Amino acid sequence: MGLQFVFGGSGSGKSTLVFQKVIEQSQQDMAKHFFLMVPDQFTMYTQKEICEMHPRGGIMNIDVLSFSRLIHRIADEVGQKERVMLDDTGKNLVLRKVAADVEEELVLFQKKLKRPGYIHEVKSMLSEFYQYDISPDELEDMADAAKGRGLLPYKLRDLKLLYEGFQKYIQEKYIVTEEALDELCHMIPQSHILRNAVLVFDGFTGFTPIQNRVILELMHVAQEVIITLDADSGADLHRTKQHLFGLSAGTYHKLSGLARKEDITVRQNIYLTKKPVNRYLHNPELAFLEAHLFRYDKAFYPKETQMIRIGEAETLVSEVQQMCIHIKRLVRKQGYCYRDIAVVTGDLSGYASIVEKEFLRYKIPLFLDQNRSVLHQPAVEYVKGALQLVRDNFSYESVFRFLRTGMTALTMDEIDRLDLYVMKMGIHGRKQYGQLFARGEEAGGMNALREKLMEEIAPLLVRCKTAKEYTMQVYSLCEKNSLQKKCRELAEKFTETGDLVKAKEFEKIYPALMDLLDQIYGLIGEDPLSLDEFIQIFEAGVSEIQIGTIPQNVDQVVVGDMERTRLKKIKALFFLGVNDGVIPARGGNGGLLSDMEREYLIESGRELAPSPRQKLFEQQLYLYQNMTKPAEYLFLSYAKVDSAGKTRLPSYLIRVMTGLFPKLHVQTETEENEGFLAEVESAEDGLDDFAGLLRKYREGSLEKTALPKLRVLQKVYDTPDAEKIREAAFYRYEPGKLSRQAADSLYAERNQGSVSRLELFASCAYAHFLRYGLELMPRAEYTFEAVDFGSVYHGVLELFERSLKEDGISLRTLSEEEMEQRLWDAFSVLTKEYGETILYSSARNERRIRQMHRLLLRSVRTMQYQMQKGSFEPAYFEQKFRMKGVFPLVGKIDRIDIRREDDAIYLKVMDYKSGRKEFSLDDVYYGLSMQLPVYMNAAVSFLQERYPQTTIIPAAMLYYRLQKPIIEIEGTKAEEEIEAEIRKQMKPDGLLLGEDCVLTMLDQGFSTDSDVMRVGRKKDGSFKAASQVISQEDLGLLLSYTQKKAEQMMQQMAEGEIAVTPLKTGNHTSCDFCEYREVCRMDERIDGYRLQELTPLTDEERKEAMERAVYGGSEEGHRDEK
Repeated sequence: MGLQFVFGGSGSGKSTLVFQKVIEQSQQDMAKHFFLMVPDQFTMYTQKEICEMHPRGGIMNIDVLSFSRLIHRIADEVGQKERVMLDDTGKNLVLRKVAADVEEELVLFQKKLKRPGYIHEVKSMLSEFYQYDISPDELEDMADAAKGRGLLPYKLRDLKLLYEGFQKYIQEKYIVTEEALDELCHMIPQSHILRNAVLVFDGFTGFTPIQNRVILELMHVAQEVIITLDADSGADLHRTKQHLFGLSAGTYHKLSGLARKEDITVRQNIYLTKKPVNRYLHNPELAFLEAHLFRYDKAFYPKETQMIRIGEAETLVSEVQQMCIHIKRLVRKQGYCYRDIAVVTGDLSGYASIVEKEFLRYKIPLFLDQNRSVLHQPAVEYVKGALQLVRDNFSYESVFRFLRTGMTALTMDEIDRLDLYVMKMGIHGRKQYGQLFARGEEAGGMNALREKLMEEIAPLLVRCKTAKEYTMQVYSLCEKNSLQKKCRELAEKFTETGDLVKAKEFEKIYPALMDLLDQIYGLIGEDPLSLDEFIQIFEAGVSEIQIGTIPQNVDQVVVGDMERTRLKKIKALFFLGVNDGVIPARGGNGGLLSDMEREYLIESGRELAPSPRQKLFEQQLYLYQNMTKPAEYLFLSYAKVDSAGKTRLPSYLIRVMTGLFPKLHVQTETEENEGFLAEVESAEDGLDDFAGLLRKYREGSLEKTALPKLRVLQKVYDTPDAEKIREAAFYRYEPGKLSRQAADSLYAERNQGSVSRLELFASCAYAHFLRYGLELMPRAEYTFEAVDFGSVYHGVLELFERSLKEDGISLRTLSEEEMEQRLWDAFSVLTKEYGETILYSSARNERRIRQMHRLLLRSVRTMQYQMQKGSFEPAYFEQKFRMKGVFPLVGKIDRIDIRREDDAIYLKVMDYKSGRKEFSLDDVYYGLSMQLPVYMNAAVSFLQERYPQTTIIPAAMLYYRLQKPIIEIEGTKAEEEIEAEIRKQMKPDGLLLGEDCVLTMLDQGFSTDSDVMRVGRKKDGSFKAASQVISQEDLGLLLSYTQKKAEQMMQQMAEGEIAVTPLKTGNHTSCDFCEYREVCRMDERIDGYRLQELTPLTDEERKEAMERAVYGGSEEGHRDEK
């Protein structure tokens, strides 16, 4: 029995020394067993290294093991019946059950255990108790001692309850990983292969208390136990824990103390003190770094550095790109293999995705030393989505979340078609999916897809009560739908495409899922659960599954975490993210125990996992070990801005390095020490540089000194990718136009014009092309939106007015009761047919029916009042028209009122509107609001054909707004006054012929102000400024102009005009609410794109422009391109 330590700095040859000793002794005594104990990540590499060092090329009686493999090895030898090993997933499941059992006894955790992630924190604490050999009774003692320390005693007692319950539940049936080491302690004395064996522990920075007990037991049976640790000399073993080698010193004193207590011989330590260490005999820079890093001995390196560099980048992406450039340079210029290079960082999660993307771009083979979460893996999403679909009762979101996992029986095209149909018809709920789809022309084809979905989800549709029943349902779901086969096929597909990491992920995910279900079945199978609770348990279990991979190629760059990743025999190391908050890492929250609580317990003599303050000193050792791993080259880098755009500061390590190496210069991205061509290490890197220079040249911000660089790159790059960059840099939008033939073909089936079509064309020709040419329409949704109110109002009024006409009743004489009844009858007819009965799909929409009925009743009352005040009579309702032209202009006029006077018919056109936009002559002029004048022209033509011998006089064209009036009342007002205010707000909006006879026809009592039209007179008899009146001459000009404008726009449509020509009026543009913004991507920053700003016109300017348009010239002078 004996214990010996081998101390030396990083690279001093500790591993080589003990490996050679083991190889020599193994050859001399073939009957003796030799065990090399290394961390799990080192086992394969150490086996390879021993084989290479061994004269016979094999290891024979030398075993390379980790603690976990030693457990299995000894259990196999002594015949120990191994209990089922609980992994992290199993621990979570057991803890959920235990927490439910002891919930009433808990004080502090009672209401917190159901929070997401809280059970995970409890599990981590229990793992720590196992590792540091703390029993439930000791927790009780700790709680007693912590009395008066705030919440700490309550936390410890709650943890004790959970710990006891956990141990009781798994007793005799299961064992946790940490407890397995305790089992190993009992098995070691029974082992024959360990007796008189030689054990070497290499690559460890320290051990937990339970591992110390294992090592002590091994000392009792083994001939010799050798442990290698980092330290410069014996003096380092007597320094404080805050020293660089404090962790090594603590390990030495703990183990040697245990050995001496058991009368085990502690042999003389071996110190490898030679400086420089073997690794740096020919590299003075790195030799100096190894000898003085974190020693604080005020030494500094007087020369320039070539093998150590520090880089500063603007962003994380540019930092990784600069690293890729250096890697390519090392391979290209200095003959490195990719396996000679490694990358470490303190923030692997933050850099992993960037590294994967940039390495692929620079064609650098990569092994990312990181366990991957499967939380969003397609197979997991498939099972989770199916469970959520049933829980959420076939809601739209849950159905298509499940279908779009890519693992279902439906193709993506079938899913898209079903999605459109379901959205259009408002289908949701198990009841609707369980019966035949009957609405719409597509119902037949959609039923086949519905049946596929229901057949696939069928195993989950039986109500369950226990975890066992839910688990069996999920088993059935996976088996029936061949989930394992689909995962295998995807693994083969990724193997063929060369993505071996993804292939391994799909190979491992199905067994991992089955293992999780087995654990749920075995651990909590009989527990009563709701479906929601089962889903939570399933998600918690999946969140613990991590899939690791091993390197798939020999020659690749390893990228890993500075604490987890173990590196051997590398020539160059790149250290990413040397920023404050990463190096050193920010102190965590200590889990369930706060930092202060953890510090208190440690200071009280309790051995626990290191506190954040202790971790700061341990991290120095990890930094030292990583930075002294490369044999030739070390590159540190940091970014000034993180991925969220927040400023990042360099780590204190940068100051340490520049203090040791005063002539070590921090290089920025913009420095060109070796000339710009030296920085171009790949075609991809040069393209980035080329694009940046072109952008600056295009903006006019390129400095003259950079012009030669641009010219060189312009000559060098003659590739399709470079050509795309050139095109992008000098891109200019050129208005497009279809050929007449193409326009004829495109609009062949859509060869009718409408007012809304004209107004859209005036607003933007490209939007018109997308809507009426390509027929791009928003997906139909089963909803009732603001736009639907107008459709319902129009439909109800049409039915209401038609019923009056059929029965020969005038609105002028209709009673209040009959008005209300007829309106309700019209509502009943329309709402039963409107939008696939959407108005009866919810209580909210049924409430809307009543609200709309009240609003229309208010509107019809006001219309009746306005009609009674005048002498016009409604003559035609929903009158269709068709006007000749390049595209025949068609439409439907809501109401035409007439008044016969001698040999003339005075004409009033009414259009019902639910919006609030005011009538504007400028909008008419620019083509944005042509409805009233177009309708007036159509009505005049219609009546002229019907009454050819009669003069048709346009008298009024008005919008009647169907909206809820809002009035402000100060103090108390009589009902008549309130009614007058309401009527004032509900006056029609538009234009009136400003002749006395016409105004009297509209309001027989009109003198100074009217309560049925927007007209008022001053004392001198002239009209007030706000009066909406127009002379007969000007009205004729307006109608002629509108006719001309409509013909002109239809001609432009037919000629293929499709330019992106959005308008700007005030602070608003055509693009503000355009449905096609993501299609055209209009951007004023790009040359050629321009907003056409519409200038407000005076009455004189507008009249002159209209006259030029009608009688000769052009009216386009008032569109300013901005």
